[in-house]
Parts: sequence; structure tokens; C-alpha cells
Amino acid sequence: MNPKDSEFAASERRRWESVIAPLLNTPAEALWRIHSDAVNAALLARWLPESVCLRLLKTDLFDEAMGEGLYPLLATRARNVAALDLARPVVAAAVSRYPNLLAVVGDVRQLPFAGGIFDVIISNSTLDHFERREEIVTVLRELHRVLNRGGWLMLTMDNPINPLVAVRNALPFRFLHRIGLAAYPTGATCGPL
Repeated sequence: MNPKDSEFAASERRRWESVIAPLLNTPAEALWRIHSDAVNAALLARWLPESVCLRLLKTDLFDEAMGEGLYPLLATRARNVAALDLARPVVAAAVSRYPNLLAVVGDVRQLPFAGGIFDVIISNSTLDHFERREEIVTVLRELHRVLNRGGWLMLTMDNPINPLVAVRNALPFRFLHRIGLAAYPTGATCGPL
């Protein structure tokens, strides 16, 4: 990683940690978390392969840091569940809840894993936080690099055609954050062209 990329990554990490850390000890999203975890778990229960895989990667730990998350389901479908998150407090909160989770602090744009080692990758609403679509392409290349041949990538993103998402994306984050409708910034949302 060149020094300019390293400075950018450190800046991004500090920004996310400052946004996320205050949320970790607040129950304000408890009902939404329960709903979100249930919806995501139901989808993954249908989408995941029936057989248990060797290695599975989850690209963020916000769900596990804030509530039950997807780890309980993922642990039944993989011998080893690895995950990463850019924010250290999120990783610490997730690991304290799930000590068997193999969690690392890392950037999904430059994954700290060898190529082709994961049988399954779960990336739910991770890519929605990048400001530019070029960053999304970078992440997709990285996910492809660490996914083994014949592996499964399960990716979800916000739908820009959904009226709630469209309104959220049209309004300034500071306003949404101040009134409690957006806990963290959203980025470039992709969808039907």
C-alpha cells in the first residue's frame, strides 16, 4: 500500500470509528436491529448452500456489534467464520459477544486475506457506504480475489428505486442524523440502470 492510500485508509478508519463508537452503547436501534437481523437471516437461510463450508467471510460486523447479527446462523453453515470491519470498536464489540468469531480490523477495499480461501462471502449492505462507484468496483475485485473458484458471493445493497431509500439519499446526512433517521453516512447506491 502506498503512503497516500495508507493515509486515506487511516482517515476513513478514524471517521467510521467516530461515527460508530457512540452507537455501540445505545439501545435506540434495538427494534430496527431485531427486524433487520431477522430479515437478513431469513434471506441467508434460503440462499446459503445446504452443506457446511470450510471458510466463510462476512464483510462487516455492525450487525454483530449492535445485536444478534448473522453470526449464529453463519456459524451453523461454516466450520470457520471470519469477518472484518474498518472500525476497531465494532470488531471489539462483536468479538466480546461472539468469542469464536475470527474477526479482524481491515478495509474491504484491500482485504488482508490470501486469494481464493473463502467458500462463501456474505456482504450485506457493506458496499452502500462508499462515496464513489469506483470504490464498489474495487471491493468487488477484492471479493472475487479471496473467493475460491466455485464459491458463493451473497451481496445486498440498498435499492435506489425504493421510495424510502430515494428520500434518504436525497436529504443531507447531517439533517437525517440530527433527527435520528440515519446513524451513519450512506454512499453511492447502485441499482437497475
